Amino acid sequence: MENKEIIVKSNHLIEAKYKLSMREQKIILYLISKIEKNDDDLKLYRISVKNFNEMMGLKGSPKYAEIREITTELLKKVLEVKQGKTIYSFHWLSLVAYNEQEGTIDMRFDPILKPYLMDLKRDFTKLNLKHILLLKSGNSIRIYELLKQYLNIRERTIKITDLKLFLGLDKNGYQMYSDFKRKVIVPSMKEINEKTDISFDFKEIKDGRKVISLRFFIQSKNVENQEIVSIEEALDDPLFHELKMILDKKGCNLPDKIYKNWLDAAYKIWNEASAEELILLVKDSVKKTAIQNHLAFITYILNEKVTYIQSGKDPRQITVQDNYKHTIRSEQLPSWFVEHKENEQQELSFEEDPDFLKEKAKLEADLKMRKEKVN
Repeated sequence: MENKEIIVKSNHLIEAKYKLSMREQKIILYLISKIEKNDDDLKLYRISVKNFNEMMGLKGSPKYAEIREITTELLKKVLEVKQGKTIYSFHWLSLVAYNEQEGTIDMRFDPILKPYLMDLKRDFTKLNLKHILLLKSGNSIRIYELLKQYLNIRERTIKITDLKLFLGLDKNGYQMYSDFKRKVIVPSMKEINEKTDISFDFKEIKDGRKVISLRFFIQSKNVENQEIVSIEEALDDPLFHELKMILDKKGCNLPDKIYKNWLDAAYKIWNEASAEELILLVKDSVKKTAIQNHLAFITYILNEKVTYIQSGKDPRQITVQDNYKHTIRSEQLPSWFVEHKENEQQELSFEEDPDFLKEKAKLEADLKMRKEKVN
């Protein structure tokens, strides 16, 4: 059974108060995509361990202990839904089953969620799961949902205090609006505008000098020319899809073979930070108007960095700058390279130690004297 690209959530659920991580939100939304139109009740919905690992960004072979830790936390999470003057509190999930031999996980929503997820006739919002799975921030996912709800109206005003509640932020978190704007709103706007089917801008509404609300201006993007990618494809390799989206804007097609070569090289250079750094490298490249063949250029940069690493040099010297001697940002370094440099520095410090140099001179003088006696 294929997953639906468009999923539907009750507006009561979208405006519920809860705190889920980016990983937990993706699990919930993926499970919603498994609900069929003809289902008469919430069932056990199955997800393969492979897809689960991809969504969660887990590396290597399946580790059920890690999967259990994630899903156990999700089982504990509570949401609050307000209807009229009544506030209902309940859990998202009622059951999780791990089928290790089959390589699958079964999950079931709490039965009380049925009216918010099934047979919705009114007061609901359609969400594009394909785009949500590309978002890397839980705040971005929540803001995307809240703005999609008002897409037809084209704007939505939300009090800062309410927005923090929607995002599940602690009441004492981001007490300075400037921090909230810089760390939450602006990064979410950038990610949503780049990766989803909507874009938005916002205006600050003030009471005196204090910002009390944000008025969001929402637009639907023309996605007709965007590559159609299935949910399974987006889950199988979200990094490949993200790199393709960046390069497609420059008219570059990313072949599988080149992508695999980039992955191998990136892991040698950055280890666990390879995905994040590879995205930044590709973004840096496409900003350079003088570069005509971005695939060849990125391959060259990666190969040069690998050569530097293998010779014990700092790979940050190789950048997408016209002048390769300066870095344009702070890159991650592999742990073994850092340890190598620390050991190198320790050895240098040891050899410069005065006591060591004095002892070394004494031994050299003694050795010279012994040689003269022999002669």
